[in-house]
Amino acid sequence: MKNNNNKTVFITITGVVVLIIAGYFLSKSGLFSENQKKIMTPEERVDEYNRLADQLLKPVIVEMAKPVSPYKFVLRSLKEVEKYTWLALDIDTTRPDAWQRLGYINSHIHGKQALLRYESYKNKEMPEKVIEEEKNVIMYFSKANLYYDKALEFGTDDSAGVYYLKSEAADIQRLYDYAVINLLDAIKVDPENRKYKAKLIEAYLNGGRFQNALSQIELYKRAYPDSDVPYLHLAGYYYHIGDTIAAIENYETAIEKGTKPEVGKFLHRYYTQHSEPEKASHFLQKANEAEAIYDPEKY
Repeated sequence: MKNNNNKTVFITITGVVVLIIAGYFLSKSGLFSENQKKIMTPEERVDEYNRLADQLLKPVIVEMAKPVSPYKFVLRSLKEVEKYTWLALDIDTTRPDAWQRLGYINSHIHGKQALLRYESYKNKEMPEKVIEEEKNVIMYFSKANLYYDKALEFGTDDSAGVYYLKSEAADIQRLYDYAVINLLDAIKVDPENRKYKAKLIEAYLNGGRFQNALSQIELYKRAYPDSDVPYLHLAGYYYHIGDTIAAIENYETAIEKGTKPEVGKFLHRYYTQHSEPEKASHFLQKANEAEAIYDPEKY
């Protein structure tokens, strides 16, 4: 296990170093000269600033998804992203893509990290740090909400996506009712989006609104009979209320629908502990098959 952790840290650090070097050369090579500025229209300059910001942000998002957080190492790249975004907005304050980007950075990166620090300091009983980070959490998520609303105000082409990002920001803060409100708005704009509907079930469950969740699960089953999503949520619900048998049954149904490998691994452990080697072996095989074919974006 220690070797695996060391390998993960090494890969993360390597990725961050590559990111920093790539960001440096991108920021240098991507800038246009004063002569170019003179012949470019304001709209072209805005497009270029937004292009640079997007290019720099993409690898940051990839790095931040890794198990070992590289937050402090990507701050330089984030500052570049923010710089180009504000340069674009200095020319045209009505660009929704720029406002949406700022919202994402403040909620999903800065805000999320501030919340993690807040919880860490709270567990360590460091009251001064707790107060400091609580202010940061409020600041970042307040900014994010403002920026997302700006994107909506200026007519983004992806209003459903912005509502979804707002719901994720609410979920990060465990504001599940607010997450529900934004998911309902997203679904209103894009009623065929399965991802939004699946996340709505999750938000209802997380917020303890079980009857709402169960109603949505039934609607989801009828709309998407081949999906594993409702059975995964049902399994979680039944575990929550202490009905292990019903939870296991729903996990097995999810396996039949083609679900993520973690479910097969869980059932393998469950049946191993309950001395049913044939079932344990069967679900381990299912887990191995899922490793090769399961799409993590499946809904």
